[in-house]
Amino acid sequence: MNLLARRMFELVEPIGVIPYSADDPNEAMFALGFTNYWDTYFAGRAAPLGACVPADVVHALFYNFAPGEVARHIPNVWATTTPEAAILARRQGCAAALHRILGALVDAPGFARAVELLTKAATSAPIEGRPMYAALRTLPIPDEPVTGHGFEGRGQLAELRRLEAFVWRHGEVVGERLDVQVLIAAQQWG
Repeated sequence: MNLLARRMFELVEPIGVIPYSADDPNEAMFALGFTNYWDTYFAGRAAPLGACVPADVVHALFYNFAPGEVARHIPNVWATTTPEAAILARRQGCAAALHRILGALVDAPGFARAVELLTKAATSAPIEGRPMYAALRTLPIPDEPVTGHGFEGRGQLAELRRLEAFVWRHGEVVGERLDVQVLIAAQQWG
């Protein structure tokens, strides 16, 4: 991996792994009645596709799982909850994690402008050839500014090249904290 790609990965990956590595989204999904991590994973990640999408289609989109692994969870997860409830729980869990990680920075002057710019970038990529990103784009953008909407998953983040370029150019990650002050200072990007 070249240095530019490595730096972009280091800056953007902390956002992309929140749905999978932070406790908050997993706890929100468990509260729906799930009893194992993989059910929460597949329900949360496949929810934008809806409950009627067959396991083979989800497998084709998630492509890195062993044959039959997706079918162990899809469509069974929809007996526990609905896609809409999974989206809401995952969104709320990601919001809680980001609030915890960012702390008082979410109340900093200019934070709303930074969110506006990131949302514009996250919703401006082309959808052609990007079915999961297209499915995520059909979801309404929530009123809560720190939700992780559109920032879920490595695949979606890879699709959001403008967002990656913005974060790479203007973001700094310190441990698990994204330096929002740098994002706020970069308002001319919009």
